[in-house]
Amino acid sequence: MKNYTVMILLLISPYLTFCSTSNTHTNPESNGDGDSDTDSDSDSDSDADTDTDSDSDSDTDSDSDTDADSDSDTDDCVEICTATQNGDQGTFCDSRDNHVYECVVIGNQIWMSENLNYGEQVDAHWDATDDGVDEKFCFDDDVAYCETYGALYQWAEMMGLAYSYNSTSFIAAENHQGICPEGWHVPDGDEWGDVSSYVGSNGTASCGPTDSSGTMTENCVGYDLKSSSGWGDNEGIGGPGTDLFGFNGLAGGMWYYDEDDGPFGNNFDWAPFSVGGNGFRGLFFVSQESGSTTSKVYHLGDDRFNLGAYNSASKLDAYSLRCVQN
Repeated sequence: MKNYTVMILLLISPYLTFCSTSNTHTNPESNGDGDSDTDSDSDSDSDADTDTDSDSDSDTDSDSDTDADSDSDTDDCVEICTATQNGDQGTFCDSRDNHVYECVVIGNQIWMSENLNYGEQVDAHWDATDDGVDEKFCFDDDVAYCETYGALYQWAEMMGLAYSYNSTSFIAAENHQGICPEGWHVPDGDEWGDVSSYVGSNGTASCGPTDSSGTMTENCVGYDLKSSSGWGDNEGIGGPGTDLFGFNGLAGGMWYYDEDDGPFGNNFDWAPFSVGGNGFRGLFFVSQESGSTTSKVYHLGDDRFNLGAYNSASKLDAYSLRCVQN
């Protein structure tokens, strides 16, 4: 019986070996398919990761570029005058429209050395009555005048107040910003007085007409504040100035409100007849009022050497503005 069992085992042994070998070969093929699927998934994941990283990098670069541009624009617009020492001239930027203005140090004050030109232009035959918009007039309704001589502002507009304050009293605090750029303010009468005193003490000693005894009838403050060109010569009485302190006073003229004829009577006066020509007056409101409907105005003229002043100019009229740094 044992011999038969051994024989049977000997007979079936090759078959068992074949089956075992066959099963062993089948599993690697299955594993191969599995590895292939795994590799494919891995490639796919790798591609997806690559795409995601690429997109992420692209977005990051784009954001970085945008931020860099934004930062560059912000960094380039500095609202502080680059001049710091008495007599120095420099520039600063109004961040509201990126307009670059020239500025100058006179004594212990820093003044704009050109007239402000900011706001939305209003037609001459209308009024700056929109309290939601910063408005300006350009002489002769010509934007070229604004670009050269600056804009003209009614008192309430200059002060950043509602239009009704052209006929209503308002007491301004010190360093009232008004329509001036950030860090700057509308000058008051004391600040005009300070620059007048400094120029008078340190500027041209003798100019202008004299009386019968040879004494000058005017000081030379206006003469030294006026620009050296762009002024008419009123029979030798005034004319261009020395611009000794870099103030560069311009003949920006005025826009006046005709209270008899209404808006259609509005007109301009005293600026050059053409851009670049010779003008007659440069007039500047101050932040204080002299009455509920009036304010003081300092002025330069082609017929004078001093710095003149009107104490009761209508707030409805429009004049130039020089801001002072805080």
